[in-house]
Amino acid sequence: MSEGNEPHLDHRAFEALDMAEVDGENIDAAIANAGDDLVCVFFWGVDCFNCEMAKKAILANPEPIRALDLHWLH
Repeated sequence: MSEGNEPHLDHRAFEALDMAEVDGENIDAAIANAGDDLVCVFFWGVDCFNCEMAKKAILANPEPIRALDLHWLH
């Protein structure tokens, strides 16, 4: 199991916005592949209070965020 998929990490918000997982090796290519779309990168940490609050807000009401038609990475 990769570090990003450990059971104690809640990735439901990432899935709700179809966020692509990136790292130092592939982030440039992922941004380039977005073309003219606006790219947002969710930088998160394990047990990060602000990250958890953001993920809860995304899950509580994802539609307005989806309506922005952003290309999400994490």
